[in-house]
Amino acid sequence: MSKLFKKYPEGTLVALAIVLSVFTLWYFISGITSAADDIAGMFTVSKSGTENAGFNMSGAAKLDLRGLIQ
Repeated sequence: MSKLFKKYPEGTLVALAIVLSVFTLWYFISGITSAADDIAGMFTVSKSGTENAGFNMSGAAKLDLRGLIQ
């Protein structure tokens, strides 16, 4: 490896720079794509389960929060 670098120092550095640039570009695009997918996933609505959006009056009455107000 050191003989190759001593014989072709500029070519070796150019090749390493290209490899590093391609890896950096791939890592950046991968991160942006992953973040965009996660953000899009936050806004999708799951229709698989039924949820009760009402207020549980009986559960609230059982809490007995009268001592908190002074």
